[in-house]
Amino acid sequence: MDHQLYAPEYLTRSDLVRRWAWSAMKLEKYIASHKSFPKPVGSIGNGKIKIWKLSTIKKFEAAENISPSYARLFSKQEYLSRS
Repeated sequence: MDHQLYAPEYLTRSDLVRRWAWSAMKLEKYIASHKSFPKPVGSIGNGKIKIWKLSTIKKFEAAENISPSYARLFSKQEYLSRS
């Protein structure tokens, strides 16, 4: 098992819902209607949970002018330095 996939620099749909303070339904509709939404870089849980790189999501947020209202995830360095 690749533990790097669970590192803080990866996000799941649930993380995006919390990060943007959106409902799951709003996120699903947004992903479906925006062809520029980044493709997942992989999955966990036998392929059931898609994951995105945090750096890719940050670039998308900047391009789409989305402000994360709940950025609980940090870069790996920030995460490790806080412990």
